[in-house]
Amino acid sequence: MMARDQLVDSVYVRLNRLCQGLKSKFPGIMAYEQTGDVMGEVWPKLLRELSAKEFKNSSHFFSFSATLIRNTLIDLLRKYYGKNGRGAREIALGPKDQHQTDDGLRTAWLEGKDTKAPDRAAMRDEIHGVIARLPPIHQEMFDLRFYHDLKETECADALNVDVRTVRRRWRRARLALAAALGEP
Repeated sequence: MMARDQLVDSVYVRLNRLCQGLKSKFPGIMAYEQTGDVMGEVWPKLLRELSAKEFKNSSHFFSFSATLIRNTLIDLLRKYYGKNGRGAREIALGPKDQHQTDDGLRTAWLEGKDTKAPDRAAMRDEIHGVIARLPPIHQEMFDLRFYHDLKETECADALNVDVRTVRRRWRRARLALAAALGEP
C-alpha cells in the first residue's frame, strides 16, 4: 500500500506541474482559478478514467491527462469568457487584480472600442478546440511541443524518433492548425 501511495503522490505532483504549465497558456483563467482548483476538478475525473480505460504506457497516460486538463481549462475559459461569463463583464483598468464592472464600459468593451480581450479569449477557445479535432499525430505534437513545452530533443526521446522527424511532424501539425483555422 505504501508503494501505491508514493506512486499516486508522484503522479499528482507531475500532473500538478503539467496543469500549471498548461494553465499558463490560458491567461484569462489565471485571474479566476488556482492550479489546485483546476486539479481539484481534473483529479476525480482522472481517477474514474483509470478504472475504465487501459493505458499502453506512461506516455499514453500523461497525454490523456494533458487532454483532460486542457479540456477542463477550455471549459473554464468558456465559463468565464462565454456570453454570460464573469470575465466578459469585467474591464481591466490597470494591474491584473483591479477590475471595474460598469454597463457603459461593458458596452464599449463588447463593441471592441475599449480592448481586444474578448476577441483574444474567443480565439484561444477556438484554437484549443481546433487542436482537439486535429488528427491524433498532430494532437500529439501539440501536446508535447505546445502544452507540455518540451524541446525537440525531449520530444524525440519521448516518441523514440529522430529530431528531424519531430521537426517535420511539428511543422505539419502547425500547418494543419493553420488550414483548419482558414489561414493561408
